[in-house]
Amino acid sequence: MSPPQKQASTAEVPGPTSLRESSADASKDPQSRPAASRSVKKIVTPKAVIGSQNPSVPTPEMVELFEPQLRAKESIERRTDVKAACAMFVLYHIVVVLRCLQNSGSPSALAWKLGTILGSVYFTDLFTGCLHIYLDHRRCDLGDPLDMAAYSFRYDHHAYPNNFFKFSALFPSGAANIVGSITLPMTLLFHLIMYWYGGMYHLVLTDSALELKLIFGMTFIAGGTACQTTHALAHEGRQKRNETFPSIVAFLQHWHLILPPKVHGGHHQDEHDKNFCILNGWANRLLNALAPAVFYGMQQAPGHFDVSAVPGPNSWASQQKRKQHAE
Repeated sequence: MSPPQKQASTAEVPGPTSLRESSADASKDPQSRPAASRSVKKIVTPKAVIGSQNPSVPTPEMVELFEPQLRAKESIERRTDVKAACAMFVLYHIVVVLRCLQNSGSPSALAWKLGTILGSVYFTDLFTGCLHIYLDHRRCDLGDPLDMAAYSFRYDHHAYPNNFFKFSALFPSGAANIVGSITLPMTLLFHLIMYWYGGMYHLVLTDSALELKLIFGMTFIAGGTACQTTHALAHEGRQKRNETFPSIVAFLQHWHLILPPKVHGGHHQDEHDKNFCILNGWANRLLNALAPAVFYGMQQAPGHFDVSAVPGPNSWASQQKRKQHAE
């Protein structure tokens, strides 16, 4: 007679049930698990998430700590006044750049400004990719404000890629948080520096080197703020035709002015080891070439990065593949 099969269990955790249907490792003895995970509610199929030590991800302790924070943040970001403030924030920076273009005194000056915009967009895309590759492999227990961001990237988004735009692809979860924690402090500092060196856009000498710096900075801040929206629109387009301004979005994605669904789809495969840039994907080729060196560096810092999550021969995903081939 074959031995009885052990059944996986799942802990009752805060947050929508669609978010958390992970279970404890079915191969472990139930008595060895934490008390929270021994509460059997239903039998579920364990869902493997890249970077996990086992199919049950995240741990009940992580869920208990981070899920209430994520849901509270989402409730704030759904407010109309918050959405309006984010839209006005991006619009302000775009208007400043357009005014600088409008005030060009010659075709050569206009060409320099357009080149500066293109360079800033590329740099912004590269920056989003660097931040993405960092948060995808960072530990969630370092005790700093980025713990929740790393949890959101590694577990919430990779397990449920469409969850972050379930309320809106134009104002997805995380967009307002980018403004409050990154681009708003950045623009305040940038305005202070510009004022110190010559005033803001209406005082800066037209067609000057300082104006080019103004254009670069404003484009970077606008693009950095909008990257979560372009990210969400790419995911929306992967499932079906975009419902958010479908004709305009399809045109922008087709010409790689914003992130195309097919390009970002390459990231959500295998070990999530490529195509990290989320503004328009222009810098993916460069970052993909640098990724092996970046991953090697991460593997040398196990106190900061989850080594099992870093793509490579020792990652959890690679170990599972070897086990499958051996069977």
